[in-house]
Amino acid sequence: MIPRKIHLSYSSITSFKACPTRFFAKYICGLRRDGDTDSQRRGTNWHELLEVVDLAPEAVCRACAGQMYPDKECPVCCGTGFLSGDSVDAAIRVLGKAYADIPVGKTTEEIQTERAKLLYSLSGYKWCWGIGEAEPEYEVVATEVPFELNLLDPETGHPARDALIVGVIDKIVKFRDGRYGQVEHKSTAKPIGSDSMYWNHLQMDTQTTLYPYAMQRMQKEGKLEHLGIMPDDPISTTVYYDVWHTSQIKMKKISQSDTRKFIQTGQYCGNVFEVTGASLRKEGRKTLVDIEPEGAFVDGHPVTVDVGKAGDVSFIETEGMYGQRILEAIGNDPDKYFARREIQRTEDDMVRFEGQLYSIYQCMLAMRRTGHWYTCEHECDSKYRCDYVNYCWFGEDIRPDNVLTDFHNMFEEEENGNA
Repeated sequence: MIPRKIHLSYSSITSFKACPTRFFAKYICGLRRDGDTDSQRRGTNWHELLEVVDLAPEAVCRACAGQMYPDKECPVCCGTGFLSGDSVDAAIRVLGKAYADIPVGKTTEEIQTERAKLLYSLSGYKWCWGIGEAEPEYEVVATEVPFELNLLDPETGHPARDALIVGVIDKIVKFRDGRYGQVEHKSTAKPIGSDSMYWNHLQMDTQTTLYPYAMQRMQKEGKLEHLGIMPDDPISTTVYYDVWHTSQIKMKKISQSDTRKFIQTGQYCGNVFEVTGASLRKEGRKTLVDIEPEGAFVDGHPVTVDVGKAGDVSFIETEGMYGQRILEAIGNDPDKYFARREIQRTEDDMVRFEGQLYSIYQCMLAMRRTGHWYTCEHECDSKYRCDYVNYCWFGEDIRPDNVLTDFHNMFEEEENGNA
């Protein structure tokens, strides 16, 4: 069933701007590909880790708050309703649960790489920003704050009959100077240096204006009072971006000579590991590696061994070794991996954006009325392959009831209570 109201969110607006047919398939028909992409999964898990690492000792578990019987399997509170132990230990449990099952199409090594990249980057993040040691730049007021607002006609101020502005703000915070604002956590594979194109893109990004606009509207309509934010409190029209550049370092096989040094000293990328099940012996001028029948282990974890033609041995990095190499790279150049910056907006920007939102909505209405959703062929595989190429390339009708293999209809699941 096609929903009557059009939802204007950051992702739906971005989809419409890129390709109206993609917007129609995803947000009007509700057709979604099963599972998450690598970037979606990594971004979701990074957000969750940052929420956990922000928790104070014995803080209320947000996932179980308000429940009479907290979830005993909850990785944050372990059924107590409060942070169990250190926040880093909780983060490790969160990652363990998130990657307990290997997603379809992924290998064990790929998942180990992704998990280690997240965990050791989190350690680098804590070190870089001095979390828990320095005075924080802001106080977190609330996290994952949803909004649902009427779309307003900029000329009359009247609400549109069949459109809503929706989204979720990562964090509403109170800065040291008393302003209320918002923090958005981002992860990207793109460079984030001060002169990179990433920041230029954010200047034009829909979210950078949509979220301050939404927060101003929420304050004006009294929808933030339950958070202690009153109509006359100062609200910032900027978004404070906290960005993580995801390391492009891959898990690797270390050289035969480095393997021998590692077995002898246990030292790797500035850390010391316990190596068992492997030893060195001399045979003439040559040093050979002997591996015990049950295999070699690094800090108790089995290590994959590559044996060359001459019997020389190389270790494949374990998850811990790989993570330590990432942490070393972060320590050598933290500005490459982490950056924080405010993207400013003016009141004129807010007024102009309100008009742009209404124009986008009018375009959507016109296409919905005529059924002529045009395609943008340059978006099929410009950055990544569009989820809907099998519909477009092979002439499949885009309808709510034409659900291809590996797709589902999100709106039907919501109606059935399964979403």
